[in-house]
Amino acid sequence: MKYFIVVLSLFMASMAHAAEQREFHVKNAEGLVDICGVSNQDPQHEKAKAFCHGYLVGAYQYYNATVEEKDRFVCSSNQNLSLSEVTNNFVAWAKRHPEYMKDQAADALFRYLGENYPCGK
Repeated sequence: MKYFIVVLSLFMASMAHAAEQREFHVKNAEGLVDICGVSNQDPQHEKAKAFCHGYLVGAYQYYNATVEEKDRFVCSSNQNLSLSEVTNNFVAWAKRHPEYMKDQAADALFRYLGENYPCGK
């Protein structure tokens, strides 16, 4: 009986811990904006921001690796903005453009980047 209670207690503790963890899934632009715009008071704030930054950096690095320089429509900014500033600006842009929130996340991200960091062609 003691063994059963210990096992049940451990199981319940692991379930409570699992309930505290949030998995981040990006189904569309709205999902990415929700993750990137998470409140500082959210207990998962640091993990959400890390996920968001990873998504943005990964998407941009993939773009740079796969699109020839002559064909690029997004170029690095000379404004020397931090990743957090770019993220916050993307979230603010997305909130002004709800018409793109059901688009693929990367499509909305590159629409924002193309409008704000165009190549000088």
